[in-house]
Amino acid sequence: MRPLLPLLVALLAGCAADPAPRGREPAPIPDPPAPPPPTVVSGAEVANQRSSVDLTSPAVAGWEDPTTGDAATLVYVTERGRRDQAQAAAIVISSDPGNPHFQRTSTARVTVQRVTRADMSALLRDLSALGLERLPWAAQGFDAPIGPERALYLYRGGQRTRVEKDALPDAARQTFTALERRLIQATLATR
Repeated sequence: MRPLLPLLVALLAGCAADPAPRGREPAPIPDPPAPPPPTVVSGAEVANQRSSVDLTSPAVAGWEDPTTGDAATLVYVTERGRRDQAQAAAIVISSDPGNPHFQRTSTARVTVQRVTRADMSALLRDLSALGLERLPWAAQGFDAPIGPERALYLYRGGQRTRVEKDALPDAARQTFTALERRLIQATLATR
């Protein structure tokens, strides 16, 4: 756990800071071709708790999910590397075997985490408590490119929506940062 502390501090610091202007933007992350109300919890309660969501990635072959909950896919686009040489990178969290992202293989720039519908519901509940629904989501086509801007993409109920951090006013940007921190916390908790 000790060696991960500097990495976590660096990741959280990168999430809180606005990206410095660069002369060259990273290339977009290619998108594969497309084929009940949450429990109310306060943001403070969620932010101060350890993540209970299991984001371990079982194999795609033979995937079985006996749980109930949200069949959804959340794509978080961020950057990795030093600011002057940063590249777009994405974390895909999916409980929907019908979504093309669920079938992807993790690469150096895309990490795929398959979760049960129950774990996805728990994660979306946590994110809702931090303000997920208050962000100005915009509908997007399934085949639209993803990235390279820092953004969240949510595939749920046959629709894809997107919110980009740099396009947000200050209050919404703070909400986006809280969501980023929670996603990073949930991801690191399972390593």
